[in-house]
Amino acid sequence: MTWKTTILADREKQQEAAKLLETLAQKDESFKWKWGNRDGDLVIEVNSRNDDQAYKRAEWLTKRTEVFYNAPYLVEEVVAVFDSSRRPKTIERLQDLWRRKNI
Repeated sequence: MTWKTTILADREKQQEAAKLLETLAQKDESFKWKWGNRDGDLVIEVNSRNDDQAYKRAEWLTKRTEVFYNAPYLVEEVVAVFDSSRRPKTIERLQDLWRRKNI
């Protein structure tokens, strides 16, 4: 499971934010981020391995950096969704497959 931290970003500080986030990504290989759009607002999305790491990253970015200082954030679990409508083109019963292989 992965966790995603979404932090509201200021459009006026977008270049400064990108520079900070790129520096963090270079220092820490696990720091993966991207720009996003939520309800028309510019946000950054940071992926984390677990909830503790996600909350610590959010707290650090919103309390210790000038770019994201006191910015609202949301930490949520990323759940994989599988599309059940994608079925194989041919469905073969196990018994039929066994018969075919043993003939």
